Amino acid sequence: MADRTEWAAIAVLTGLSGVNVPVASAVMTAAMPQRFTVIDFRALWSLGIERRGYYSVTFYLGYLEACRGIASDAAVDLRTLDRALWKHSDASQRVGG
Repeated sequence: MADRTEWAAIAVLTGLSGVNVPVASAVMTAAMPQRFTVIDFRALWSLGIERRGYYSVTFYLGYLEACRGIASDAAVDLRTLDRALWKHSDASQRVGG
């Protein structure tokens, strides 16, 4: 049931004008940080996934599930994982760094 509810939440938000999956993921993360995480090109890069121009709801939910697994294995919450992935990408790709 949770999977369908999560799909519906992201799908409803992306149905709003100007709201794409990354924005919807940010809204849901702000509302329920224990259940959602932001999909971001830096975090994706850290996981070896190339940046895309478009992310489907299905792609996001797969990313979310993968992040939950990684966070669980590392004994951290989703927000901590997101920050670590972002920081890794930033540090690794910094020009002149």
